Amino acid sequence: MNIKVSKEFHWEMSHRLPFHNGLCKNIHGHTYKLRIDLIGTPNINGIMVDFYDIESIMRPIIDKLDHSFLVDDKDTIVLEFIQNNGFKHEVIPYHSTSENIINYIADRAIPKFKALGNIVSMSIRLHETPDAFAEITVNL
Repeated sequence: MNIKVSKEFHWEMSHRLPFHNGLCKNIHGHTYKLRIDLIGTPNINGIMVDFYDIESIMRPIIDKLDHSFLVDDKDTIVLEFIQNNGFKHEVIPYHSTSENIINYIADRAIPKFKALGNIVSMSIRLHETPDAFAEITVNL
């Protein structure tokens, strides 16, 4: 019988969408909220995955993003400014849309959760604002 286990994370991060025709072209930030749902089979002790293990896998990913500027490697105007002033940042090879951010996170989490062996599915929901989110579901 499969069980679903979930954990939430919160962090602050800034970005911009240089291609955008509206306000998102400007440098701005969000309080991000991420919920990860894992579905799998509990072990003989009744644990599918320990919450500590979820934290251990997700925390390094979140800490890399927390209070940083997520910048597209082609956004040379902002990238040069950030690098010249020593600001915390993470360079990515695509625009920092919610859809791309969730893929960035999932790409880093999938191998770790897959290695546990008993998790069959992972869903991540990323809230950029309280009422706007992107979600991905992956079979492991």
